[in-house]
Amino acid sequence: MWIFKYIFEYLSVLYTSEMLVELLIFLVIMLLLYDRWSRREVYKLGKQLSCRVKAYPLIGHSYLFLGNNHKRMEALQILGRDALKNDNGLFPAWQGNYLYTMIVDPEAAEIVLKTCLEKDDIMQMATLFIGKGSIFAPVSIWRPRRKVLVPTFNTKNLKSFVTVFVRHSTILVQELGKVVGAGPLSAFKHYT
Repeated sequence: MWIFKYIFEYLSVLYTSEMLVELLIFLVIMLLLYDRWSRREVYKLGKQLSCRVKAYPLIGHSYLFLGNNHKRMEALQILGRDALKNDNGLFPAWQGNYLYTMIVDPEAAEIVLKTCLEKDDIMQMATLFIGKGSIFAPVSIWRPRRKVLVPTFNTKNLKSFVTVFVRHSTILVQELGKVVGAGPLSAFKHYT
């Protein structure tokens, strides 16, 4: 009699775990459908841009960037050449469910760079680790900082520092000359 109770408990646990797995699969599918629905305008825009490079569901063009740095550079060249073949110089690059538009047309790039100033989600995530410095700050922070810094980096001002650059470059060359042929080294201590 106790064996039937044990089997019944085992089957109920198994049934419960199967239901849990089915529920999780159902929730994942619903989340994917919700994401697709809420980003339908982005997907419509992605379809308007012509793309001859295959993008797979859920991963997009990410498969092109697998491998070493040489493979990643080849992937960028493939995507860039495809963008050059388009009339508008634009190419939709899907990374997962995010649409990134590659631009090779100089006029289109100028318009985008002057009007689209907010950072992407990836850049916003970097602020968690790095903070809101001038590079990662939102437009409301970096625009006033840039207006203060631009006069500092004009040509006349930088020419006055050329002698300082030359002096420190010579010191760096001498320091690195001492360790030539010693194998791999950390150059960080020589730059500080």
